[in-house]
Amino acid sequence: MSALSIRPTKNWEEIAPLIRMLQTMHADARPDIHRAFDASAAKAEFLATVQKKEVTFLAAQMGEETAGYIHLAVHRRPTNNMIWGRKVLLIEELGVFPQFRGLKAPEDIYFPHGG
Repeated sequence: MSALSIRPTKNWEEIAPLIRMLQTMHADARPDIHRAFDASAAKAEFLATVQKKEVTFLAAQMGEETAGYIHLAVHRRPTNNMIWGRKVLLIEELGVFPQFRGLKAPEDIYFPHGG
């Protein structure tokens, strides 16, 4: 099995097929919540989102193929009666192409930036 590498990405073309597939699946299952996929709207949303400093998209790659992506975002949680305010990192979205689902995680995971 090839090593799994994780790297930042802002490349719409790389993850657009997976976003299309996931949005279509969600819209088919819950049209009361999710809208049908619109390529130009999705691309515009993605390109605006990746410009935000608190957002990171990571691509997972196995060999020469993109296996999936993860959309991370830092959110500020305010202080309240139960907790002190803090920044938290949330997974906003996670998508894996079907051919890579169900595989055991490779023993050799490579983070090019020391992750």
